[in-house]
Amino acid sequence: MSIQASAVINLVRDLIPDPVYDSGGNPLPTTDGGLFRAQTLYRFLNDGVKALAQKTSWVVDDWTAVAVTNHIPTYDINGQWHSFDEVFLNGWRLGRAAEGYLLWPQTVETGQSVVYALHNTTDHWNLRLFPAPNFSDPTPTLNGALSSSSTTIVVSSATGFMPYGFVLIDTELIQYYNLSGTTLTGLVRGVGGTKAASHSNGVTVTHEACWVKGVRTPNEIAISTDIVEVPPAFQYPLQLYVLSRCRQSENEYAEAAKLMQEFNAECTARANDPRLKDSQGTQIRPYGDRVWGSLAWGRAVVN
Repeated sequence: MSIQASAVINLVRDLIPDPVYDSGGNPLPTTDGGLFRAQTLYRFLNDGVKALAQKTSWVVDDWTAVAVTNHIPTYDINGQWHSFDEVFLNGWRLGRAAEGYLLWPQTVETGQSVVYALHNTTDHWNLRLFPAPNFSDPTPTLNGALSSSSTTIVVSSATGFMPYGFVLIDTELIQYYNLSGTTLTGLVRGVGGTKAASHSNGVTVTHEACWVKGVRTPNEIAISTDIVEVPPAFQYPLQLYVLSRCRQSENEYAEAAKLMQEFNAECTARANDPRLKDSQGTQIRPYGDRVWGSLAWGRAVVN
């Protein structure tokens, strides 16, 4: 069950009080109130999600994908991602290696990449594939416009496409499960931290052959329909945070401090709640870090 940003804002507006309703008594979460602009409240909520994620070590387990270029070994990963569990190229699962093992001059220019390493990080990670890919991902064009809810993609050519995988159109990453001729179906829209959107006929469709499984920070909150990527149990602390920021803006400093103290206590309680640790696998861990190692029968994630 996902939380929509408007649900949190409507609850807070009833407490400010700064309610905005239509003639039928329905909340209008995108309309400016008498005390606060809607944009201000969504900015407060976005700040609250970031604070909550840091205090509870909440991250989102997810997939992303990148396109590869012939003979290029390194690839940037979106700055939302801060650790990786698995990397695939052309459906082949790559092993992980220390980068020092990948730096010798290589003569291999054909065949399948077999390992990956983390090359460096600044505001984002840089992934190194070895041997370097010996192909470039195809970039056909979109044959027919797409709405944000379209369930079929038709491309000008599907040469070089895998029978299932990911494509990037504008800034939206889309997963597809079936390929028939030049038609992609079985779509999952707006994956990897992106949002489903409309796309014009003729725009570039980039096949993404490198798939990365890892953890990322929750998405930014900007509008009422954005999904708050935390469990429903975290909604109450977010209300406390937004309400505290509202009270501070009203110069009610004592009440603001009390609400923020309650927010911190609620975050601590949820960080220590074993029922939330397994909501996305092994979920709660030191923020920005994942410790893992090999066992005789597989791998273990250690919290």
